[in-house]
Amino acid sequence: MAAFRSLGASSDEAERYRWHLALNIAALTALERPLDDASLHPSCVNVGAQYATQDVTVLRMPQQSLRSGFVDLAPFAALCELGLAGNRLTTLDGMGLASLPGLTRLDAHNNLIKQAPRELAALIDSCAALESLTLRGNPCMQRDQDRYTLLPFLLLLFFLLFCSMKLC
Repeated sequence: MAAFRSLGASSDEAERYRWHLALNIAALTALERPLDDASLHPSCVNVGAQYATQDVTVLRMPQQSLRSGFVDLAPFAALCELGLAGNRLTTLDGMGLASLPGLTRLDAHNNLIKQAPRELAALIDSCAALESLTLRGNPCMQRDQDRYTLLPFLLLLFFLLFCSMKLC
């Protein structure tokens, strides 16, 4: 990223490139397509430039130092599994998760997520197919009290939606 910034890119442009590069690598890997140096150029990593977003069902982007606010996952309408573990995310809002009707697994453990339980519950509620959510290792889940505060919101959803979600 330092090299990208040394070319005159702003911090926001560098972070957006980091997200798009991670998406590109994850999508091409999931679709078993080759990745070469030319495919990493900033002009080539925009969402959907090298793959059809509707074909991507799994994205795993662990430990990429990704930050919140630089990507919209809404174009990945067929996404079923999203792995964002070990990044620098502070929120799950604003990523377009509610636009992913088939999202069943979301792994966001070991990030910097600080969302309040009510906000997390609203996000979970917007992901109707979600069956598994992993949040351990985040500031929002550090204390037992944090986890116990989220549970009543989730229990209400379990009864209302008859869902089989598990929270890790």
